Amino acid sequence: MKNFHFITGNELNEGQLDQVAHLLFETGYYELASLKNKLNLKPIAFQKVQTLKPYAEYTHILVCDDDVVGFFIAAKRDEIAEVEHSTPNWYRDENDLASAFHRINHFYTRQVLDTDYVVYATTIAKPYRGSSAYKTLINYRKNLGRANHCTREVFVVWESNRAAKLFMKHEGAEILGTIDCTDMCFKDTLLKGAWDI
Repeated sequence: MKNFHFITGNELNEGQLDQVAHLLFETGYYELASLKNKLNLKPIAFQKVQTLKPYAEYTHILVCDDDVVGFFIAAKRDEIAEVEHSTPNWYRDENDLASAFHRINHFYTRQVLDTDYVVYATTIAKPYRGSSAYKTLINYRKNLGRANHCTREVFVVWESNRAAKLFMKHEGAEILGTIDCTDMCFKDTLLKGAWDI
């Protein structure tokens, strides 16, 4: 019988951290953004430093035995702001990337309330897609949001991510807005949605 359970980013061993970093790239354009970073690290190593370790407390991972099944990063607005304020930006300094991050961060935080659970990333490993594992991940995330006295989740998905868009529609998400990033290095559109928890 398989042993499914949740751990936080602080409990990951190095192999699991690598697995989560690989999955992070499936949630957006992290790999593209990681190229030519100021630390001269390869994308996986860079995202462990830039994203996963600073957000470890707010990263929740579903594991089966020692393998990562899926994960999410989510916290209240003030908690996320504190991490962003205390984490150096090691991305490259190209104007289009800096401008893109500034516009996206502003878009992400608009219309976010103190009672919102802000979801920065969610994904599931390919072998577990279509299984009950994704629902387990989502339900756990919603329960954590409620435990943090939040009344809705706010999240973004890229227009090109068909599976995420279908899931949003299926779950009855309210679309709060879009931002056209096709003139940026990402060449995509970002959708922001919310649903009650």
